[in-house]
Amino acid sequence: MSLPITSFYVGVLALLFLALSFNVSLGRIKGQVSLGDGGDKGLMRRIRAQANAAEYLPLALIILALVEGSTAPPWVAHLFGSALVVGRLFHAYALTKRGAPLAFRQIGVLLTWGVLFFGGLGLIGHSLTVSGVTPQ
Repeated sequence: MSLPITSFYVGVLALLFLALSFNVSLGRIKGQVSLGDGGDKGLMRRIRAQANAAEYLPLALIILALVEGSTAPPWVAHLFGSALVVGRLFHAYALTKRGAPLAFRQIGVLLTWGVLFFGGLGLIGHSLTVSGVTPQ
């Protein structure tokens, strides 16, 4: 099964994750820290931005792939994919930039959680429908 929509968003988000990882590496070099955050709050923020992406992206991308592979129209997969990209960008910006407005983090969280919530509900509904549990 080809998943071109998911493939596009996985590619974009892989580059974002790589940028976050590079940002952590730069912080480690700058602070001469090989493990942990060395008590450096800036490095801690960089590490959390990368870790947060690592925590949320796998499940969100699985949801995106399953939505694309279901009977949902392509625009739904694009909606989820673009919401995920914008949400992750906003969240990463809010975590890595000291003094960034809290609204960036809040919007990032809401967009990411929205993909998980609505994607999860949609997949449950689709699964129940195609398995014959609910009348069509």
